[in-house]
Order: sequence, then structure tokens, then C-alpha cells
Amino acid sequence: MSENHVSVKDIYEVTPQETHKPWVGLTDKEINYVMETSKNLEGGLVLPYGYARDIEAKLKEKNNG
Repeated sequence: MSENHVSVKDIYEVTPQETHKPWVGLTDKEINYVMETSKNLEGGLVLPYGYARDIEAKLKEKNNG
């Protein structure tokens, strides 16, 4: 092998392992807040796609800071 050869094992050994924080879900209170403040309502009904995006944003905020 050439002196420039790098194996997967070499990379793995020098790459720090990610530390994983536990996943944090939303409380019922947070879900209700998202529902109440969502702009994805039409005639008092929730628009599923938009509401899903609102929930996704809240989860990202809570889990990624």
C-alpha cells in the first residue's frame, strides 16, 4: 500500500464520536400552544400539512436549540 493510503479504520479512530442527546417530544401544553398559534387554520379546521410543519419546527427548536 502507498504511504498516502488511509483506511476506514484510521478515519474511525480519529473521528470523535457524536454524543447523542435524548430525543425530547412535545408536551400536551406545547402541542396545544402550536395549535392555538398556528396560521394553518381554515374555518376553525387545521390544515394538516401546515400544522405538521408547525409541529416539526417546534420539535427542531426543542431538540436542536
